[in-house]
Amino acid sequence: MFCFHEECLYSKDRTQLACIGNFVKRRNVGGQLEKPKSIMRNFFYTSILFLITNFCFSQNVNFIIQVNDKLLGEGEIANLYLTTGKENDAKKYYVNYYPGDLILNEEVLSEINLGTFKKFYLHFDYYTYTKGNQEIANFDIELNSDSFKKPYLIANIFDFRDKKYKHWYQWLTEENYLVQLTYPNSGLYVRRK
Repeated sequence: MFCFHEECLYSKDRTQLACIGNFVKRRNVGGQLEKPKSIMRNFFYTSILFLITNFCFSQNVNFIIQVNDKLLGEGEIANLYLTTGKENDAKKYYVNYYPGDLILNEEVLSEINLGTFKKFYLHFDYYTYTKGNQEIANFDIELNSDSFKKPYLIANIFDFRDKKYKHWYQWLTEENYLVQLTYPNSGLYVRRK
C-alpha cells in the first residue's frame, strides 16, 4: 500500500514510506519504523502558536457562578451576555463561561477597564429540572469596572424558588433572587433564623 502525501512522493532518500494513523513514519531499508524529527518540532511550534493566539484574542476573568451554593456547570446556563443597562436600547456583548472562567472579547474587556461603563449587568438563563419539568430562571448580576480587577470574584445567587433560601434572605430584597458577590475583603449577607 502506497501513500500519496506530498512529502512521501518527493522524498530525497529512496526509502519506502508508509502512513500510519496521522503520523508519517519512515520505513528504513532494514524494516524498522522511525518518526521524523520534524513532526515533534512542528507539534511543539503549533502548540506554542495556539497558546499565544488564545491569549491574544480573548481574556479570561476568574469568575465563579453559583446558584444556592452549587457551582454551575457548562450546560446549566445559557444566553449569557453583558449588557450596559436594563433598557431595551442597551448594548449586548455575548460572553462564554466555563466553571471558573468568564471569557470576554478583548475589546469588551478594554472598554470595561477604561471605565466606559460605570455599571453593567451579566445576564444568564438558569435551567433546572424538577420532577421531570424544565424550569428557567433569568438572573442579572450587577457589576462595575472594578469587579474584574479583583483576583477572583464569586457570584452566589440565592434563588427564592427554594423555600430555605427564601426564608433566609427574602427580607433583603424585593426581587425573586439575591446576588452575593464574594471577593477578597468582602462581606457576606446575614441569614434570618
